[in-house]
Amino acid sequence: MKISVIFTGGTIGSTVEEKYISLDADSYRLLHMYRENYDTSGLQFETGSPFSILSENLSLEHALQLARIVKNQAEKTYDAIILTHGTDTIQYTASLLEWMCTDVKIPVFLVSSNLVLDDPDSNGLINFHGAVVAAGENIAPGVYVSYQNVGGELCIHRASMLLPHRIFDENLYSVRDKIYAVVKNERLIPMIHDFHELRVLDGLEMTCERRIPKIAMLTIYPDMGDVFANTVLSEETDAVILTCYHSGTLPTEQESFLRFCETAKRKNIPVYLCGIYQEHGYSSTKKFEELSLIRMPWISPIALYTKLVSLCVSDFGKS
Repeated sequence: MKISVIFTGGTIGSTVEEKYISLDADSYRLLHMYRENYDTSGLQFETGSPFSILSENLSLEHALQLARIVKNQAEKTYDAIILTHGTDTIQYTASLLEWMCTDVKIPVFLVSSNLVLDDPDSNGLINFHGAVVAAGENIAPGVYVSYQNVGGELCIHRASMLLPHRIFDENLYSVRDKIYAVVKNERLIPMIHDFHELRVLDGLEMTCERRIPKIAMLTIYPDMGDVFANTVLSEETDAVILTCYHSGTLPTEQESFLRFCETAKRKNIPVYLCGIYQEHGYSSTKKFEELSLIRMPWISPIALYTKLVSLCVSDFGKS
């Protein structure tokens, strides 16, 4: 099996120096350690490294560069592509790749590590192994993230189902805990393949003249205030994504929030709601339609964000 391995940095490509995690000069340490710990007979790795950064410094330009590379590599004779990535922003890159690489006919995996590879509690090697096993088990073409939570199973997540990280939590979770597959005893065990939630994204439209859109992603909190609305909703804002309270609610009785929504409506800025999951909400949700708020049930805010970006840069590789 021939696999293209693309290194981009992150903790999986770092070491600890003077109490700080820094990028490792030997970006290929992962493969050295993998060969020492796993049977690699029948495997051929071909490597590349377009850039090396800590993923908190990732820009969408970096992610689009990776999409170009994936599309180019997929035209060659590889059976799979594995990208190493930092944990902080892996969901963003993975989800954007899913939207940008729908025509790629081989599986693409992103792998990361909770700790540097030299740490005995690191999950970097097992995450990489999960991708290798899944590729060898003829997983369907698509974009996936291989990741083992602390004390959990080695999971293969569908990229666009991943949720943002919980604060202080290194683990990865998918919407409604819908995991594509798990890896057990060197085998890929299918779990859930019905991801109908994502269909709500099919009808979205957005045009930004081939540029990365300016999208405000906001988490609702009490008393957002007038200055918050005035600062965020500039003339250059293309869209707003609001993450609701846990019950799918918003402060629709608060004057500052109402002015925020009215400003967006006046400026023709679409406001999308994530965190909606109940068919029958609270009385406070009755105003959603009046305020022109767009419900996106059961959608991760990251998937929505990257989908909107992909609509604006869909022809990024044509010139």
